[in-house]
Amino acid sequence: MNKRHLLTAFILFLISSAFAASAFWWLNSRQPVSQIGQLVFANAVNYEKSVDRISITTTKDSFELVMQDNYWRINGAEGYFAGLMLVNDLLSAMNRSVYYSKQSATPELLKQYGLEVTQNADDKSTNIAAVKVYSGKVLLNEINLGKKSENGLYTYAYVPGGKDIWLISENFTLPQYRYSWYQQPLFSYPEQSIKTVVSLKDGNKSLLMRLNNKQDFVNKDLKAVNVSLFMDEFKYVIFEDAVRIKDFDFKLYPQSRKLRVGTFSGLTNELIIHTDGKKYWLTTELSASNLSTGKFKDYIESYKLLTAGWIFELPELSGRILYSTEF
Repeated sequence: MNKRHLLTAFILFLISSAFAASAFWWLNSRQPVSQIGQLVFANAVNYEKSVDRISITTTKDSFELVMQDNYWRINGAEGYFAGLMLVNDLLSAMNRSVYYSKQSATPELLKQYGLEVTQNADDKSTNIAAVKVYSGKVLLNEINLGKKSENGLYTYAYVPGGKDIWLISENFTLPQYRYSWYQQPLFSYPEQSIKTVVSLKDGNKSLLMRLNNKQDFVNKDLKAVNVSLFMDEFKYVIFEDAVRIKDFDFKLYPQSRKLRVGTFSGLTNELIIHTDGKKYWLTTELSASNLSTGKFKDYIESYKLLTAGWIFELPELSGRILYSTEF
């Protein structure tokens, strides 16, 4: 091949390369590649720094999950621990979720699929939330997550300001109330696990006890008593708010009752309920008998991590039952 042919080939190569480059630019700028199959939270997943704040607005509440001291907490520095399983489920769904299909957004469809996230006391919708994901002050992703698809495999989603409603993969779990995102329950003692309950209230001491979990409870006069409603409350004790004890004003809640709950396994939980007659706040301290201290050492240390230095607001009905029941 002579020099003339080489020059001609080189010029043709330059022309074809320029055409290919311009075509690539046009396709990507004028005709963007479809988002179908791409990660919904791509910015958060691929960002060089870790996600450390997630803002969630539901139809019932608004709050933030914040990473602090290697723990996820609710609403920042003074916040209580967020539920580990809930947060892990959310982060896992964010890491895997991809765009599946789309349709044009209209006001009617946004409402139908629960993508207008407004706080409405009458709205009984679940699994609806506006989610913003941050690293420091950098907003990585913002998306409204709506109702589930009919088959339950996908979630309707809408990026604020966008033109499309998407079906995205993953079934997001998004409790509507802030307290549901706390590390719940505070504790759980099925009735069959409880051996004794000692109560101190208004200077009066009372007692429930039994030798085994097949027997009825008797009081200090050895009279059988029915305290099923009282015992039901111990099956799964949740709380609606948590405040550091150092910041709590006990003078506002002058009435109190101390309950010492003993289990057949050797654990003892000392509870103190403080109330003003309307709200009920509880402190809890777990210990074990000398024979079982070694067995439960790690469990008690974990419990202290979650409860020491905190006071918890009980739901009104639960608090009233635990404070008022006599035996």
